[in-house]
Amino acid sequence: MPLDPSNENSTALAEGSSRAISVLGIALLRFATLPLHAQAAAPKNGYVPDEKTAIKIAEAVLAPIEGSDEAVKNDGPYTAILHGNTWSVAGKQHPGPPGSPYMPVGAIVVSIDKTTGEIIGIIYPR
Repeated sequence: MPLDPSNENSTALAEGSSRAISVLGIALLRFATLPLHAQAAAPKNGYVPDEKTAIKIAEAVLAPIEGSDEAVKNDGPYTAILHGNTWSVAGKQHPGPPGSPYMPVGAIVVSIDKTTGEIIGIIYPR
């Protein structure tokens, strides 16, 4: 049924609907602008509670950089060390070419925030 501006009930209904939509819109906007960590409590031990989880995250982050999962596996085995609230996940160092005077190529290192899972930084020495 179309709203009739000359009918008081139609006008009140339109105004009420408009207010409800405005209130809903403001509520959604306020929720959407909250930081992710404010929307849900982080797990007690953080989103990255252990070495195994840190290594899995680092491998997932490195796949697009390395170009394939196989290349990521070739840089392993990975080790993860917790420094305060930051995991440092490192791959192995690669030796220089046989008989080459060049130094070994450094290891890839991914730094991950234990609480949020945020990638803080990547050292990719290639």
